[in-house]
Amino acid sequence: MSARLLIVDDSPLIRSVLRTVLAGPEITVVGEAADGLQAQALVKQLAPDVVTMDVVMPMMSGLETIERIMSERPTPIVVVADVHGDTEKLAMEALDRGAVALFPKPTGGFDAHSRDELTRAITRAARITVRPPARTRQHRRLPTAPAFRAHVDVVGIVGSTGSPRTLRAILSALPSPLPYGIAIVQHTTRGFTQALASWLDESSRLDVRVARDGSRIEPGQIVVAPDDAHLEIAHGGKIRIRGDGPVDGHRPSGTVLLRSLAQTYGPRASGVVLSGMGRDGAEGAGALERAGAMVFVEDPDSAVVGGMPREALKAAPSAVVVPASQLGDALARFGRAGGA
Repeated sequence: MSARLLIVDDSPLIRSVLRTVLAGPEITVVGEAADGLQAQALVKQLAPDVVTMDVVMPMMSGLETIERIMSERPTPIVVVADVHGDTEKLAMEALDRGAVALFPKPTGGFDAHSRDELTRAITRAARITVRPPARTRQHRRLPTAPAFRAHVDVVGIVGSTGSPRTLRAILSALPSPLPYGIAIVQHTTRGFTQALASWLDESSRLDVRVARDGSRIEPGQIVVAPDDAHLEIAHGGKIRIRGDGPVDGHRPSGTVLLRSLAQTYGPRASGVVLSGMGRDGAEGAGALERAGAMVFVEDPDSAVVGGMPREALKAAPSAVVVPASQLGDALARFGRAGGA
């Protein structure tokens, strides 16, 4: 069954292009909106499976429109935006308001590759059941302080659809100085990684940057895997960027990162698996558990998408399940206990 799509953009040309390139067996365009107020009304009237959203519009901005849709009739939203200047920053803010994915408007028009990539992003988003914020259910209690006394050198965090908002909240909760480094694999559309790192850096007391091959991760530093490349942390904190094939369909792969931490640091590492579809990070979480490291998993019952957390729990059954609101505090406790 094809995904029912509502297109929202103030440009008649962009709406026409999107309708032309996307209409097909996988997607049925059920409506178009030229501003946020119209989009809000059409979501209620048409009940689309997914919405593509511009962020700069008259009457009501894309950010406010996303907030209203998420509060009134939660619907998966893919932001289709420019990847430069202030619009790039607005696109990142859209994730914080509830959008599930970003896609860059092609500067040279939609070719076959761009069309196929956007089609995949829309059909993936249409399979997500978006829910409003709800009271979370904590499956397991956080370990008491003694469990955090082991020194940790590096924490690996893996996230995909629905996780940037949680990731930002985690980093904003961490103290400075921090006695360990953090390496992140966050699945995002090519072209948005630098914007993601800058967006995270703005909300954190710590230094957040895109990882560079051959550099070293230092305590208190946060590195984000670059576009379309695997991130590994080797001995001495040396960063390796690899172009090997995808793992579990992803490059960068969370499993590649977490496996490298298990191999290099063993019990002196930790891993976190956040919201997302599929099973990226699961095998890496299992490797960390077998190496004696502590693994945290976002509560799959309250995550935007529970697939990755559930798969991580299958591979690492002793992982600690933590509501998103408590993950920052959990990692901050490593900071307070670091070196003890």
